[in-house]
Amino acid sequence: MKMLKSLPAQLLIGIVIGIIAGLIVPESVMASLGLLTGILGFDANGTALMLVVFALQDSFGTACNITGDGALTLMLSAFADKHNISAEETAPVNL
Repeated sequence: MKMLKSLPAQLLIGIVIGIIAGLIVPESVMASLGLLTGILGFDANGTALMLVVFALQDSFGTACNITGDGALTLMLSAFADKHNISAEETAPVNL
């Protein structure tokens, strides 16, 4: 029952963190610490847990992004080799 009472606050924090993360600040947890403590009532332990989870998730996301970029490059290179697609020569641009 207590969980249902805080559901609107949880939805609000999810929306706010999503907006902050997507548009303004990559460190969305740091930007929303006021909301975590004020609206959801997180104490020092809850805030520390959120920061630790964010730090672990952030580095994992970066590693996945880099690995995915490498995998996509390998797939496109194999496709280009299979279909005899070569890079076009481009003229240098004088600035």
